[in-house]
Amino acid sequence: MANNILNKTNKYLADIAVSDIKIHNLHWNVVGPQFKAVHEFLESTLK
Repeated sequence: MANNILNKTNKYLADIAVSDIKIHNLHWNVVGPQFKAVHEFLESTLK
């Protein structure tokens, strides 16, 4: 039982870490007139 909870928690934390990396990488691909605003917003939310 405890091992199952530990495995699910580890998977959840790994998923969050991967999502954080993907969002961080995504913000470098924003182009156009909104680049600065989107870049600054995502940088502030990723810290």
